[in-house]
Amino acid sequence: MAWLWLLAGLILGLLLIDRLMERMYAYKITSPRRTPADDDIPFEEVRLPLESGESLAAWWIPGQTGRPTLVLVHGWSRNRERMLRHIRQLHAQGYHLLAFDARNHGDSDRIPHPTVWTFTEDTCAAVRYLENQQPQAAQQIGILGLSIGGGAAINAAGLCPQIRAVVTVGAIGHPIDTMRWEMEKKGLPDFIIRFLFAFMQWRYRIDLDAIAPVNHIGQAAAQFLIIHGERDETVSLEQARQLQQAAPPGQSTLWIVPGKGHSNCCTHPEFWPRVHGFLAQAFGSASPVSPEGQ
Repeated sequence: MAWLWLLAGLILGLLLIDRLMERMYAYKITSPRRTPADDDIPFEEVRLPLESGESLAAWWIPGQTGRPTLVLVHGWSRNRERMLRHIRQLHAQGYHLLAFDARNHGDSDRIPHPTVWTFTEDTCAAVRYLENQQPQAAQQIGILGLSIGGGAAINAAGLCPQIRAVVTVGAIGHPIDTMRWEMEKKGLPDFIIRFLFAFMQWRYRIDLDAIAPVNHIGQAAAQFLIIHGERDETVSLEQARQLQQAAPPGQSTLWIVPGKGHSNCCTHPEFWPRVHGFLAQAFGSASPVSPEGQ
């Protein structure tokens, strides 16, 4: 009988761990409350199909003829409304823009367990949509991604050679490093953390090394501007340094934003001049269209 009690205890423990992991990364799914129309920016509501059968809610914002297109990728628990401040700046520069809700976020289709890899698949779906539905605008493609969206942008660049420029802000380099840092701040001992990672990979059938952006950036043909807040308490600054080291030589620039954290880098006065200058250089174009709003 003792083995039955042991088995029951093991099953109960695994169920509790599963519940703990679910609660640790749970979030409320919300739809965008504001749109580009609130800033008098013309846009179109579109759906982006995925090869798996789901679809993504997105805004297509046309720019000036001949200008590149930027795909905008929000972070964890957010939606495309989070990108409105970026839309205002980049639309003023004449870029075509495509901002979408990742699966299980905003108005996109639901999936049980989103990861940096599902964000990656969603980003690649946005690139395919541009090539199929906006071929003229798809001649030059870049991505701007925040946090997990930045990690997805890096992965997508490793998979899609047509992506020429990537700007990340607070991007994750490896999901294990991101989760470990959070768990260590909660005081969990190392052996528990290791067990949780092993359990997660078994439970959700995820190879965390295989989906890590730091292991994909080396295959990318794009130029990278890796932006990271000096005081980021969500994704460690060390991950940004690891991403730069793993990038192909001469294809990455790391800017550590003094005094900023995870979500406020864009408020630094140098942020938009640096982004505009990087994109102009990466796309081989002239200087930014206008310094307005900087």
